Order: sequence, then structure tokens, then C-alpha cells
Amino acid sequence: KESSDFNGDGYKGNSVMYIPTAEEVPQMKWAKAGDAAKFENYIRNDLYLRSHRGQWSTRYAGLAPFEHHFDLHVGQDFIYNRARGSKIQVFADMMNIGNLINRNWGLNYNASYNVQVLTVSGVSTNADGNATPTYLYDPRTINFSDFYSRWRCQLGARITF
Repeated sequence: KESSDFNGDGYKGNSVMYIPTAEEVPQMKWAKAGDAAKFENYIRNDLYLRSHRGQWSTRYAGLAPFEHHFDLHVGQDFIYNRARGSKIQVFADMMNIGNLINRNWGLNYNASYNVQVLTVSGVSTNADGNATPTYLYDPRTINFSDFYSRWRCQLGARITF
């Protein structure tokens, strides 16, 4: 969690994260013993993080499967009383078609817009004015939604009098 506006945009808690290399993690200042090893393990077990070490994360790091989530609505009207404007509409809604094409597309995770695994518990400044943050590893979980990650189809009919 950010206690300061690190990226200078006027908001706290929305800065993207630099993903440290394996050599940089032990050099960081940690609030608790063992947090460096836990954070290193967290990075190694996340496909996005481990493949982007030494880089700044994207805004939606680790949630790339959302890009293949799209829906389709198809409907057909049949007029049965032209004088009154009555009709029957038959339709099909297909949700998350990306997952129908590829089971790794359209995956859905339940989490807030940002997941912060590091908390800056303090900042110390040396005589030269250089600031060094102290980090606290605070693992958060992202829950996988099995229902919303599947493709779905619903069929329907509507009568208008």
C-alpha cells in the first residue's frame, strides 16, 4: 500500500510496480525477517512476474486473459400482426466466446482493481536526501471465478403485443 504519491499523479495506491531481479530482492530493506524469501517465492510462482523481472509492470499485470473476453448477441424478429406491430423475437446470447475458442482465454479473477503485495511501512532518508523505503510483504490472493471464466449460451424468446 502506498502511503505517498510515488508516481506524482496526485493519487496514492495506484503506482505500477517495479519487478526486482533475484539479485535485487535481498538488497531491499525489509520490515520482517523472511519477507525477502517470501516475496522472491511469490515472484517465481507468478508467470507474469517471473518473465518480467527487472521491468516495470503493466497496469493489469497478471490479468492478461481478460483481453479475450467478448460476447455475442444474435436475434431475429418474426412479425405476426403487422397492424398492431406485434412480433416474436428469438435470440441467442453467447458470453465469453474467447473461452470457447481457447480454454486459456477469457479467464476471470475476482479482485479489486489493484492487488498490492508490498506495503511501504516506512521511508528513511540519509544525509544526502536519498530516501529508502522499508517493505513489508503482505500477500493478497486473487480468486479465480470458475463460472465467469467459462463460455455460456442462453436462448430466449420475447413476444411483443
